[in-house]
This record gives sequence, C-alpha cells and structure tokens, in this order.
Amino acid sequence: MVLFGSTFSLLLLGVILLGAYKVWMGITHLLSKPFHQTEERHIKKISFIVVAVSVLLMVAPFLIPTALGFKEFVGVLYIIYGGTSVYQIYSWFNKDKSAKTDDKSVDKSDSDKNGK
Repeated sequence: MVLFGSTFSLLLLGVILLGAYKVWMGITHLLSKPFHQTEERHIKKISFIVVAVSVLLMVAPFLIPTALGFKEFVGVLYIIYGGTSVYQIYSWFNKDKSAKTDDKSVDKSDSDKNGK
C-alpha cells in the first residue's frame, strides 16, 4: 500500500512538473515577444522564478491552514499545470497517430506521381 501511494504521488508530481515546464516555456515565449532588447536568459530566469514560486504556493495549502480564497487560487494553478500537461500528452499521442496516417498518405501520393 505504501509503495502504491508513493508511486501515485510521484506520478502526480511528474504531471505537475511537466505542466510547469510547459507553462515556463509559454511564459518565456510570451515575454520574449515584447521585450526584444532583453536577453533570453534573463527572460527565462524571470519566468522560472514565477513558475517556481507558483509551484511552491501549490504546496502551501497542505502545510498551512489558509482562508480568503487562497485554496481556490491554488486550485486554479493545479488546473492550469495539469491541463497543460494533459494537453501535451494528448498531442504526443495525436502526433504518433498522424505520423502513421501521413506515412500511408505519402505512400499513395508517391505511387500516383509515378503513374503506378
């Protein structure tokens, strides 16, 4: 039972970290557009700090009893990070399916161009 609980917790942690990575890359991309004069490493550093603080805030409601809508804010963070990671996993599977169907369509178009 302990093994299942720790494995499940690590799986959830992996999902949240994947979502945090995708959010970090999204923030970096969004901030690099208006701030062309700023170096990219500074933008990545700022966006990493924002994402790291938000991940640490996600742990805080479990440690500290809070009120005033803080738990709802953290719930929104979980939804954002979990949603982005689920979307990333979906796009990985969808890319595999489209690659398989694209290979079949390429084979047909090649045979049509050669007149066979």
